[in-house]
Amino acid sequence: MEPDHLLTSIRVVCMNHPRVSALDHVLHLVDDLLFPSARLTLPRCVLFDSPRLFLRVLSALDNDANRCKFEKQQQMRLAMQAAAQRGQLWTVQLLYQRHPAALTGATAQAAGASGHLPMIQWVHEIKRCLMNVDYYAAVYKTFEASASRAFQLGQDTWK
Repeated sequence: MEPDHLLTSIRVVCMNHPRVSALDHVLHLVDDLLFPSARLTLPRCVLFDSPRLFLRVLSALDNDANRCKFEKQQQMRLAMQAAAQRGQLWTVQLLYQRHPAALTGATAQAAGASGHLPMIQWVHEIKRCLMNVDYYAAVYKTFEASASRAFQLGQDTWK
């Protein structure tokens, strides 16, 4: 049996026994061995398009006592920009629930550049002022991204 499988089995057994699961530090040590989240940043996880990985790293970031509040907020802000750029609305919404100040003008610009209409509408509904500040730039980037995407697909008409 491989070490990872063995540790995973140990973790499952530990979680299912109340007396062992009460020893929270044991579960944290096993988790650290199984999932080295210190090497993964939140913005990097957005690039993998894996909700499970993203939620796991977000949880690890929330529970990390070694990182200060501002470092955590910076990671959320950068992750929100990366998610907006990739059109991952659920990620942006989740990060907004945890840290509303992370929704900045740069995120609105990234949403516009993505050409993802539901993302732009959501940003406009939540913080209309962000879209008003750079409204024309955001609209221009949206049309530019959509037009280039349609051109790449061989579509020459808008529907």
